[in-house]
Amino acid sequence: MTAVAADMPPTMTAPPLHVLDHPLARVTYADTGQGRPALVWLHGALCSHADWAGSVAHFAPRHRCIAPDLPGHGASPAGPAAIGVRAYALVVRELCATLGLDDVVLVAHSMGCRVALQAAVGLDGGDPVCAGPLPGLRGLVLVDGAYLTPRLLGDADAAERQALAAQARARAAALYETAAPMARAARGFGQMFFDPAFDAVRDRMIERARGLPPEVARTLMPDFAAWDVEHMEQVLPRLRVPVLAFVCTYMNSAHERVRLAADTRTPWIEALRQHVRALELERVPGAGHFPMLEQPQTVHGRIEAWLQGLPVAGLQPPGGDADAPGAARDCHSATDSPAVPQPSRSMADTPTVPQGPSAALATPPAPHP
Repeated sequence: MTAVAADMPPTMTAPPLHVLDHPLARVTYADTGQGRPALVWLHGALCSHADWAGSVAHFAPRHRCIAPDLPGHGASPAGPAAIGVRAYALVVRELCATLGLDDVVLVAHSMGCRVALQAAVGLDGGDPVCAGPLPGLRGLVLVDGAYLTPRLLGDADAAERQALAAQARARAAALYETAAPMARAARGFGQMFFDPAFDAVRDRMIERARGLPPEVARTLMPDFAAWDVEHMEQVLPRLRVPVLAFVCTYMNSAHERVRLAADTRTPWIEALRQHVRALELERVPGAGHFPMLEQPQTVHGRIEAWLQGLPVAGLQPPGGDADAPGAARDCHSATDSPAVPQPSRSMADTPTVPQGPSAALATPPAPHP
């Protein structure tokens, strides 16, 4: 299937696609522009590299831009073994190694944020491409990611995590078994834009998702739901590079995507603030789940300013001890203090984060694109 940019103006020419023959899958990617650091753009679930077309066009005059279609998406076919957060992270690391990227920033959206995090810290395995932090990584930009738990899991033991991960996997699998995967996808994408001006963009995304093989959603959605529970709070503290995180939406207790208010505290925000030592948190008022399409000037300008402030390659980011999280900078909410337990309130109002494993473990919400 040929990828079609959801927001590409008629006069914009898409960069040509190249191919990486990886043992897991044949991966297509765009590679254009020049300049350092190189920017690797990672799309979300049931999307494609074309969602970054406007961003790539904006940054290519100053940065080399690489935008892959992750296996099973866009023009990259895949079998089940190639679909999942860890498989995608391995593909990203292989792509960076093959292209010789020694000064790189990963820019990721939604599900792609998990891929970027896993690729950043490395994977277990004897292959040197898998092991250790991603060589040459300068930083991460995470665009409207999420943490699919009702609260931080803290020091929950392995058995508790495994039980929650199994519940999350089963719940997501059930959603996509009892309904056509692309019908679920249509419902999910239908909640991602709140401004009617983007109805046409939304509809093109739904049609694009309908063209994907059903097994992509049925494999991917349970995988990244379980990945959050099993790995998120283990991966975030291992980051050794600055992080810029845009936050716009969250899933409420009814599993509906809603806009993030100025004072909303979610498990994703709290996990970032508690575990990431060099964090800048950027709220994008009024945006839906695709702020790079809805408010590109805001997003691009913020990324540009952040890139200019990155430490020189090889130097540690500010924040003191390499093993200690630093204070987050929330760019739009000076009153949002780091990781402080709050009085219990409805998730549909302002999500709160009970601390410690003594809090009742609730079933994590299932993802949808």
